This record gives sequence, structure tokens and C-alpha cells, in this order.
Amino acid sequence: MLLGRACGAGLSLRHSTLRHEPVFPCARAASPGWVGRMSTQGDPQHRPEPADPAYQSPPQQPQTPPPGGLPTYSAPSYPQGGSAPAAPAGPPPAPLALAVKLMYAGAALSVLGIVAGVTGTGSVRDRLEEQGTLTSSAIDTAVSVTVVFAIVGGLIGVALWILMAVFNGRGAQWARIVATVLGGISVLSAVSLLVQTVPPFTLVVGLLQVVLAVVILVLLWRPASSAYYRARSNRTLQA
Repeated sequence: MLLGRACGAGLSLRHSTLRHEPVFPCARAASPGWVGRMSTQGDPQHRPEPADPAYQSPPQQPQTPPPGGLPTYSAPSYPQGGSAPAAPAGPPPAPLALAVKLMYAGAALSVLGIVAGVTGTGSVRDRLEEQGTLTSSAIDTAVSVTVVFAIVGGLIGVALWILMAVFNGRGAQWARIVATVLGGISVLSAVSLLVQTVPPFTLVVGLLQVVLAVVILVLLWRPASSAYYRARSNRTLQA
């Protein structure tokens, strides 16, 4: 009994003096990760590793930008409106400039046509009297109508010549098309002058206008003139 008590007291004393050690040394030997944590607890530069390598996270590679960085691009600066500035328009080429001058000459011929129509009323009266189918009052009415038509038609012709000269000089495509149509009408009207009996002065003015119209059409459709019309059209679209 005394020997048992002494052994118990000795075990109690040993337990009290070694209370800081673990009770189960076998568990300590079976846990190497725990030993590593305990051995490196006081080292601040050492990162403890987990006990199981399966729980370790893969190392992360540092992300650095490529050398030189990404290229940067800047959009071209345009004025307000979102379109490129239109190129300045140059003067019209020589064929077109000559055509414009001839159009003003055609306006002058139209004025002469008015004069020819008013002064040619005497021949109109003579023809109607020779026919003998109209009374004197009817002949007077026909002569008055002829004078009105000559004046109104001549003024319209003057306005068209000037209008075509202005807009063709600016390089308007629609003006060249209209001038072409009017030139074709002038050529057809020359045929009617040849088959009708008209005063000589009226016939000369009419034929001059037809020749002028043909020359103008040739000048309007020259390659240099066509290039100028295209350039003006592109400038209008860009503006």
C-alpha cells in the first residue's frame, strides 16, 4: 500500500513538473504539420505550411504589363457635323467658262428675237390678208397675239439662258442636264423655221441660236467640264 501511494505521488509530481509537455507523445509524432507550426511559431519570416499538401493553393504568377504598353490611337479631328472639311472649289475649266459666256450671248440673241418678233408683225398681217379667210378685226387679233407670244417667249428665253449660265458656271449637274434638254429643243425648233415662211431677220436669229446651242452642248460635255461637275458634286455632298 505504501509503495503504491509513493508511486502515485511520484507520478503526480512528474505530471506537475512536466505539465507543459503534451500528454500523448504518440499523437505528437503522428502530426508533423503540428510540429512544424510549433517550431516556426516564433519566426515571423517563415510562412507555415498546412499539414495536407492537397490543401495548398498553387503559386500565383505576377501579372506585369507587356513591355511598351498597348498602342493608343487618336481619331482625326473634324469640325462640328462629323464630316471631313470640303476641298476648296477652283475656277471652272476653259471649255465650261467659254460655254457660260456663250450662254450670256444666247440671252442677248433672245432679246434680238423679241425685236424680230415685234417688227415682223407686218409680214404676218400681209400673209393673213392674202389668204382672205379672216376679217380685218380677226387679223388684228392674230397680229396682237403674235406680238404677245414673241415678247413672252423671248423673255422666258432670256431668263433660261441667264439661269443656265449661272448654275452651269457653279458646276451644278442638274443645270447641265436641263441645258442639254433645252439645246435639243432648240435644234428641233430650227427645223420648224426652215419649213415655215418667216421674216429673214427672224430666221437668222433663230439659226444663230441653234448653232450656239450646239456649241454650248459640246463644251458642257468635254472631259474637263465633266471632271469639274463631278468635283463640285462631291464637294456639295461633303459639305
